[in-house]
Amino acid sequence: MSGRLTTLDLIRLNTEIENVVNSDGDLTPISGKDSAIFAIHRHEGGYAYYFRYDVLPSTRQQIEALAPEEALYNHDTVKHILAPYATCNKVFAGKGYCFDRIPSPDEFPGAVLHEGCYVIMADGKPVSWAWTQDGNKRAAELAVETLPEYRRRGHARQVVAAWASHVVNSGRVAFFSHEIGNVESEALGRSLGVVQYAISVVYS
Repeated sequence: MSGRLTTLDLIRLNTEIENVVNSDGDLTPISGKDSAIFAIHRHEGGYAYYFRYDVLPSTRQQIEALAPEEALYNHDTVKHILAPYATCNKVFAGKGYCFDRIPSPDEFPGAVLHEGCYVIMADGKPVSWAWTQDGNKRAAELAVETLPEYRRRGHARQVVAAWASHVVNSGRVAFFSHEIGNVESEALGRSLGVVQYAISVVYS
C-alpha cells in the first residue's frame, strides 16, 4: 500500500479531496464541490461509513441497520432512507486505486507537458491527455481522456504514467478510480500496476 498508509488512511485521504472530515469523522462540504451526503467503502478490513455532519441520527441508524452489502449495492433503498433528508442527484459506485510506485520515465517516452496536462501529440494535436481532476496538498485524483480514433495504442497508459510520476514525486498520493463496469479503465489500471484499496459508493 502507498507508503505506510493503511486502507483506512487512503479512504480518508481520498475523501478529503472533496470534503472536510471534522473531529467527529463527519463530512463538511467544500464550496464549489459536490456535497457528499453519505459514503460507504468496502476495504480489506471491513467497511467504512461517512455521513454529512447534518444527517440526522435516526437516518444514520436506518442505514447502519442495513447489511453492509445492501448499503453498498442497493442504491434505491439507501436513496429512499435519505429522501426525507435530501434528494440524491448523483450516485457514484466505483473502485478506488492508488499508485504504490513511481512510474519510470521509460514508461512514458512520448508524453509531454502541455497546458497543465500530460499529453501524447499526434497529427499536430493532443490525442490523449491526463490531468489532476481534483486535489489538495496531500493527494490528487486522476482524469484521463483519449480521442476515440486513437485508443488502444497505449497512449492512455503513457500519459497516466507521466501524471502519476509527477504526483508521487511531489510527495502526494496519486488516486485513480472508475465506475464499476468500466472495463477499459479497469484494464488500464491493471496495465499500470495500481493497487485497489476500496469499492466505494458515494451519494451526493
